[in-house]
Amino acid sequence: MVKMDWIAAGLFAASVLVSCGSGKDFRTASAAVEQFHRQIAAEQDDAIYDAADARWKQAIDRQTSHKFFSRLRRRMGNCFQATNSSYRINFTTSGTFVNLQYATKCDQGNLDENFSWHISDGKAYLVAYNANSPLLLTD
Repeated sequence: MVKMDWIAAGLFAASVLVSCGSGKDFRTASAAVEQFHRQIAAEQDDAIYDAADARWKQAIDRQTSHKFFSRLRRRMGNCFQATNSSYRINFTTSGTFVNLQYATKCDQGNLDENFSWHISDGKAYLVAYNANSPLLLTD
């Protein structure tokens, strides 16, 4: 019976450590979303690209990234309210990844955003970004 108590205590301690770490990772990724939105509004596309994870840079080149963000600004206008609707944290052998979904209100309409961040050394690096709105489908 004593052995079971130790196992239970160990599992409890591990879950507390993981939940503390996951809370910190969530806050780091959420702060990165706020910074991303400020940089989009200020047309700091190069700063976003330069600070992104290598996976982002492998998936999209700088010029295409800039065109995508320009289209986002042009079609959606100023975005002023972003609300986190869900999140998922994955601890893998490649690192910690936080996926966040946001419902964002913009001048021209609503925008659904999906972010994937790689958390390393207390910093968030953009891995993927997806913006969904019917307004982005038309010119």
